Amino acid sequence: MKNQLTDTIAAIATPPGAGGVGVVRISGPDAFQIAEEVFRRRDGRLVRDLGGYQAAIGEIIDPKDGQLIDEAICLCMREPRSYTGENVIELQCHGGVYLMQRVLDVVLAHGARLADRGEFTRRAFLNGRLELTQAEAVLDLIQAESETAHRLAIQQLKGSLQRPLMDITARLLGWVAQIEALIDFPEDEVEGYSRQQLLEELSQLLERLRSMAESYHQGKIARQGLPTVLLGRPNVGKSSLFNLLAGQDRAIVTDTPGTTRDVIEERIRWGKLVLVLSDTAGIRNTEDQVEKIGVERSWKAADEAQLQIILFDVTALPEEEEEHLLQQIHTEQSVFLLNKIDLGGNPDEWRRWLTNRNASPERIFDVSAKDGTGLDEVRQWLEQHFLPRLAGGYAGEGKDQPAIITHLRHRQAILEAIEHLSHAEDLILHNGPEELIAAEFRSAWSALASITGELVEDDILTQIFSRFCIGK
Repeated sequence: MKNQLTDTIAAIATPPGAGGVGVVRISGPDAFQIAEEVFRRRDGRLVRDLGGYQAAIGEIIDPKDGQLIDEAICLCMREPRSYTGENVIELQCHGGVYLMQRVLDVVLAHGARLADRGEFTRRAFLNGRLELTQAEAVLDLIQAESETAHRLAIQQLKGSLQRPLMDITARLLGWVAQIEALIDFPEDEVEGYSRQQLLEELSQLLERLRSMAESYHQGKIARQGLPTVLLGRPNVGKSSLFNLLAGQDRAIVTDTPGTTRDVIEERIRWGKLVLVLSDTAGIRNTEDQVEKIGVERSWKAADEAQLQIILFDVTALPEEEEEHLLQQIHTEQSVFLLNKIDLGGNPDEWRRWLTNRNASPERIFDVSAKDGTGLDEVRQWLEQHFLPRLAGGYAGEGKDQPAIITHLRHRQAILEAIEHLSHAEDLILHNGPEELIAAEFRSAWSALASITGELVEDDILTQIFSRFCIGK
């Protein structure tokens, strides 16, 4: 990683491709000087005369030959009141692919270097403009594909995870200070220190951390999508539905049973829902060894899914495979689609058959995977019943909302802290030495401080910010 605070960096901050507006962002100590080399204000004044969050219209030129590159707006943001905490210039141009690269090239030729991935946000963290979980929330906000993911990212950006973690780490350091005072002055009483009281407070703190660790599974679904599986016997229309929802022919569709031999996965957006959708091999008894492996993988995918979409062919009659399927699924995680109604059949008979086997009538829908009939009703029902369950029904508006973690590294650090605090709890219960108790508290603090960025190694920062685009 190059010098994080003394270099002046630049990058295209808008997405690749042609657009109405494109932005080249410059950040660092020489931002104003570089801007004055390549930008000429229409009023003849200098860029340095602009105040913070002021803009001027003018022209971008190539100082080498004076050639006009584009008309543009120069927006100035002065340290420390900018996103990065440094002097920042944004050159807002017309958004052509060649044009943006040309503007960036002249900026780089006059003293800036190309920013690394996420380097603008990394500088915001290093300059104290963002705490580390807030920096990660910026990426979550950019990548959010659903209302729930967006809401969680906004709340984390506002400190919903930072606040409880800072409260816990402050408490841990307070306990360490009390214990170390007792070690240094064993003949004196330490005000407020009691092993019994410490044990009670530690038990409450462990409960909070365990709740946060458990929230990862819900937060992951909200951020990455709801694991969803299509199930049914061969030729009920699973692959047709999969292709329809995916918007492309990802699965092979034929009249030959057993065509799908493996699990095919696609991440899709369906209305307000983001699904990690899996098409599976048709469930049936078979002597074909390859197909048998596919059926086993179908069951595995069903066990791991949070939503099971079960398809039935209304032009046929229920068979042994359907009976076995209904015995294996979790009905509270399932919806039942009576498919191929465009071909006739008898959906009412299937509906009676399903309700006689404890399927809720509100979970049964008449559909056609061929032309999409009935799928809007399915989607609306899923949005109504599954969205509130994502992230535990998280409302995400007030400061007292529970912390929902969405990153694996957060969960791993919290679990590490729980392990150290559990050791401390055991030491307190068995009258262990204060030195060991304090050491466990310090180790727990270190684990949690790696989440907020109070104590974090450089390679972890590199890993986090490498997931950003170059312009952010």
